[in-house]
Amino acid sequence: MVENNNCIQVNSTFDHLPFLVMLVNDDAEIVYVNSSLMNITGYTSNELLGKSWIKKMIEPDLQEQIKVFFNDYIHDKKQGKDFIVPIKIKNGKSLTIKWNITKSNGKDSPTTNFICIGDNITSQMNNEASLKRQLTELEILHGITLSATRSHSLDELLDDATKLLTSVFDLNNYGIYLLDTQENKLQMHESYQGITHKKEDRFIPTTEGIVGHVFTTQKPYLCADVSKDTNYFNFDDKTRSEAAVPIQIHDKTIGVINAESSILHYFSQSDIDLLTTFSSTLATAIEKIQLFESTQQQAKEISLLYEIAIATSSILESEKLIATVYERIKTILPMDTFVI
Repeated sequence: MVENNNCIQVNSTFDHLPFLVMLVNDDAEIVYVNSSLMNITGYTSNELLGKSWIKKMIEPDLQEQIKVFFNDYIHDKKQGKDFIVPIKIKNGKSLTIKWNITKSNGKDSPTTNFICIGDNITSQMNNEASLKRQLTELEILHGITLSATRSHSLDELLDDATKLLTSVFDLNNYGIYLLDTQENKLQMHESYQGITHKKEDRFIPTTEGIVGHVFTTQKPYLCADVSKDTNYFNFDDKTRSEAAVPIQIHDKTIGVINAESSILHYFSQSDIDLLTTFSSTLATAIEKIQLFESTQQQAKEISLLYEIAIATSSILESEKLIATVYERIKTILPMDTFVI
């Protein structure tokens, strides 16, 4: 603890400042907190003094990282610089604080203390994050709309859609599954990122895993911790959380957008909302591509019939006629066997 005469001096200097102020020693133990810090965090001085500020205020999964960061500040002479860190307060919520740390080793104090002055920038960060998310959403929606106009095939469209997901999320595997109507299974599209499977392993039953659950229920799904979710089917040992939304055309589910992260509790409801909007835009683009491909196919078939009619109008020999028809048909239809 700071000695009494130092405490009086500190109290008179910092106690009524609008900023958050705490003094910590080089073991990260709190030796003083002002009233502003106690008011905003909900803690009393007895709950904080003598405690490690890192263990008391930092979420467990961030503590080691912040400990290293704090040690860099006090040992590598980085004092006087700002750093931003989220802290947990007594009611369980989180605040984003910008701290400025400077060294304070008084003449009468046997230990070196550090003055940490904090500014609550939670609202500012939330506003910036909200604006960034809105801009990102507009960018990816514009991207998928643009892709729909320039893509010449469904594969090109899905390739672009998968790439766009990387501009929003930090994922270990992600991509699109589409329903294979012949197999009645969901097929992982070739553009899927993060997992390498054999061709036969790219199919999953429509009732298996979170992807199958989303396809069957036709509803988005947010899994904060896959180890506690009975719907989860392990495709990737690194996955800790997962989010998935259906792709629907006229209320009919044709596939699923799947995203998996190696970070627990990575996804939020706003992520689900963004993926749902993305899915809706993608579905519209898929429908346009499918209509375009169908129209192209019909045009090819009409052209083929016309060419066959012209080419065979003067052929009397049956073998030559069949050979001519075969040569025309195989230009637009893949085949292994041709029988008349």
